[in-house]
Amino acid sequence: MGEPYPVSAANALGIGDVLDAIYDNFPEKDENEVIKQLKDGIPVYMRVNLRKFRDKVSGVLDKRLYNYEQTLGINYLTKEEALNTHDIYPHHCMVFTGVNIVDDKPQRWKIEDSYGTSVHQNGYYIMNDNYFNEYVFEVLISKKYLSLKQLDLLKQKPILMNANEPF
Repeated sequence: MGEPYPVSAANALGIGDVLDAIYDNFPEKDENEVIKQLKDGIPVYMRVNLRKFRDKVSGVLDKRLYNYEQTLGINYLTKEEALNTHDIYPHHCMVFTGVNIVDDKPQRWKIEDSYGTSVHQNGYYIMNDNYFNEYVFEVLISKKYLSLKQLDLLKQKPILMNANEPF
């Protein structure tokens, strides 16, 4: 996810063990764990902020859909500012079911929405990779796909977070 988090969430793990998997909201998270799990044919549960930069009809999630900065002169908040002001927060759950990789980098993600097949494109979104780091907050990853550094973090005492914190 790449952006700084509020101090109390630094190095925080998610909720803990769930069927040999963990909620991955490591501050240094990238997409590698998700890709590894998808390559093994295992869908990846995720929590996302879905209220920005989406086209419900075409089923596209892309930060380039609308240019508020040039059109309206509105400066974007940093991810940390947006989290701390509750402008963005994980409010919806879906499942990654595929990824398009070009030159060893993810370009687009196929996401099955939890609302069923009557919405979007037969119940699926196509998410540009630029959306992932900004709006995907948690993913449920099997421990076998985690790095040694991430596995070491599991040995720490969990950090309890206040319900008013972003997640």
